[in-house]
Amino acid sequence: MSSDTFDLDLVPSDTAVRAVRVTVVTEAPDGATVGIPVGADGDVPAGVGLNRGQLERWGFAGSTGQTFAVPGERPVVAVGTGPQADLTPAVLRDAAAAFARAVARDDVVVTTLADAPGVDVAQAAQAVVEGVLLGRYRFEELRTASATVPVEEVVLVLGGADDARLEQARAGARTGQVLARATAVSRDLANFPPGYLTAPAFADVAVRLGEAAGLEVQVHDKAALVELGCGVCWA
Repeated sequence: MSSDTFDLDLVPSDTAVRAVRVTVVTEAPDGATVGIPVGADGDVPAGVGLNRGQLERWGFAGSTGQTFAVPGERPVVAVGTGPQADLTPAVLRDAAAAFARAVARDDVVVTTLADAPGVDVAQAAQAVVEGVLLGRYRFEELRTASATVPVEEVVLVLGGADDARLEQARAGARTGQVLARATAVSRDLANFPPGYLTAPAFADVAVRLGEAAGLEVQVHDKAALVELGCGVCWA
């Protein structure tokens, strides 16, 4: 069995994640569902449209990863980020993943999560992009039809940010996209049954990814491995 036989891309996430647009803006686009962070304590952002007492009556406590679609005309999702004192990039990553799953039918994911107080904006942007892209990861290459709406764009909203802060966020977002792609590619390879990942197929993947990264990749056949004394056991 080989990848050629089935005409499958063994690392579809490499192409898919590269294609995602990541933008950093100061205002959310009109009509978009916006994920707004709400901690377990402190003030509730005005954009949510409800106070803490009202949120609690709906069962929303602001726990990390908790989400709540706020009823009303404006499409808003409150995204829990836990206690303010415990807010870290890792918390933002988990919250972003939860939000991405909560809006699973949206191909454009818009959030103010990266505008979190007390967290370096570059680190926050990186974590949020990772969270969104990996939160929506699904392995469906062996399905006859996909039930997943792929993310086409991630929009990070930083209200009132100056040019320097916006550029820092963009740099962090780019790093987040690269790391999300690497993780998603690893998941692709882990999810394919072993029969698809023959040695030649795996070598093809290594060459493709290596060349895309500007690396030179050498592939050795059996004779070369024996000559190198690699100790490979051949059936």
